[in-house]
Amino acid sequence: MSKQPYDKLPKNVRRYAPPPLPTEISLDQPTFDEFARKKITAGLFGIFLGAWGIHKFIIGRKTAGIIMLSFTLTGIAGACLIVPLIFPITMHFIGIIEGVTYLSRTEQNFYRLYAVEKRSWF
Repeated sequence: MSKQPYDKLPKNVRRYAPPPLPTEISLDQPTFDEFARKKITAGLFGIFLGAWGIHKFIIGRKTAGIIMLSFTLTGIAGACLIVPLIFPITMHFIGIIEGVTYLSRTEQNFYRLYAVEKRSWF
């Protein structure tokens, strides 16, 4: 048996093994038709109510939705103490950008990015 090049590495160096490829399809992944119907709804909620993160909840990104919602509520609650409404305004601009992004993508691209790859931002 021939020695492999990694056999010459020092003992304390870890050998990299790539992660195994998935062999099963995730059962929590929505079908294409179910997710394509959410595209327009999520896009419009992103444009009009983007600061509240509702569009994130629509496509199933609960953590990202909670982050947006908490930044908005924190900004509204602290508006009288610090620079007024910086967090809600920033979150609303992010929501507008994401809403326009959702609406400008094809249904196939939208499904691939947000249902299969589970992208949370932009």
